[in-house]
Amino acid sequence: MSDTFLWGLVVTLPGLLAVAIATLLLDGFYQVVTGRMGFLPFERMLRKRRPANEVDSVRQGASKILQAIGLTFIAGPSSLVLIVTTAELTGATLPPLSHLPGVIELATALGYFGSLVLGLAGVIGAYIISTRVNYVPVDSTVPTRS
Repeated sequence: MSDTFLWGLVVTLPGLLAVAIATLLLDGFYQVVTGRMGFLPFERMLRKRRPANEVDSVRQGASKILQAIGLTFIAGPSSLVLIVTTAELTGATLPPLSHLPGVIELATALGYFGSLVLGLAGVIGAYIISTRVNYVPVDSTVPTRS
């Protein structure tokens, strides 16, 4: 029972994370291509603001794209480590990584940390771009004609 729950969790969490990253990426592409606000309403609902013009919408979209790419570089190898570790803990045989020579282990570790560095660079770049976006407040009332 606990193995089934653990494997369900291991498969579900990276899947949900992948859906969230893909949604963020699509919203960013939508903003860059159209030059309008994205289809995700979080900025409008939570912070009561929107990009000031088309250029700011494109900047915000580019920031979302770069953030999604950075999160992919961070979450992808981390999810792989989660799945391999779970396979090693729940299996009755020897762990799959126990027979690897030291050079392959070193190359795997360097690839993992290189991916983390690229991911952090992407997220930091997204933050730098997002600081250059100008915002205007969203009117919370609906205008009526009289």
